[in-house]
Amino acid sequence: MFVLVCTSSLWAQSIEVPQKQRSLITKHTATWCPICGLDAWDTQKYFTDNLDGDKAIVLTAHISTTSRLYSNTAKELLATFQGVFFQPEFFFNTTKVNGDVQTNITNQVNNAANQSPLAQTGLVATYNAATDTLRVRTLTKFFNATEGEYQISILLVEREVMEIQSNRGSGPVLHKKIIRNALIPSTFGPIIANGTIAAGTETALETAIKWDDRYDLDNIEIVTILWKRDNIRYDFVNANSTTTIGSEQTTSARREDFLGSRFAIAPNATSSFAVIQLDLPQAFNEAEIILFDPYGRMVRILHRGSLPAGLQHLPLERNRADAAGMYFLRFRAGTSTAVRRVIFF
Repeated sequence: MFVLVCTSSLWAQSIEVPQKQRSLITKHTATWCPICGLDAWDTQKYFTDNLDGDKAIVLTAHISTTSRLYSNTAKELLATFQGVFFQPEFFFNTTKVNGDVQTNITNQVNNAANQSPLAQTGLVATYNAATDTLRVRTLTKFFNATEGEYQISILLVEREVMEIQSNRGSGPVLHKKIIRNALIPSTFGPIIANGTIAAGTETALETAIKWDDRYDLDNIEIVTILWKRDNIRYDFVNANSTTTIGSEQTTSARREDFLGSRFAIAPNATSSFAVIQLDLPQAFNEAEIILFDPYGRMVRILHRGSLPAGLQHLPLERNRADAAGMYFLRFRAGTSTAVRRVIFF
């Protein structure tokens, strides 16, 4: 579902639009790339540790189809960037940065953060367990008058992924801020304003997708990017993001609180054995616990059937066929769903 609406919607009125300029830092890389695992790896870590958040959005783009973290959305995005040739490369907004990349990008981000934004987007993301739907609502506001054609990307980013990386050892390592896909029909999204645009103009947008446990909801980030389109070129305007996924309730079904101590794995990083702990407020006739790999493929069913109320413990054993890396344990009981991460090493 995708809807572009006017700002009279009640939900749009409740979205805060920060009057803040945030830059875009993108690393073009590949899991098989030897150079990407050397200095470029440390440079990206510096950006995610020091600039990501208040001043910038840091993204990692795998556009090689043979990279284990390949994304067609990332490929379409970088196709409009300036000077994309080979990995590793770093981009400030859409322009490739050479030389002392860490210093040059840091200076540009700090300078941009002191500027008044032309426009910005506020966003709210919610998950409805009853319908298994992720919904994103955005409100874009133009603070100054302008002209042109403006579009908005809404991207799904996985915050942490365990995967191999050439020149970073023989086993999986922690990759951060991986571009996965767009949450609206096209990478660069719909036109939200066009022609002569008055100061104070606002456009609201709502999009919803069937989630199908594609990623751990606690491990995703929703990123919005505003673009000014000039023929085939997309000029960066501003960016924003949220890592908060609220719980959306309906009158017909309610999401039980299985977070916290109700559903836990200990230890959540193991080479052989872990324990699943459940503390259920009621008995369930239909419940299931399923282990998935990082690509959303079912590994095995750990439990399917009834579960009693109260505290109980179930074993989670790593099979010999289970490769090292990050896995997801999905627990469903009635209309409620919860997901936990576990790492096999």
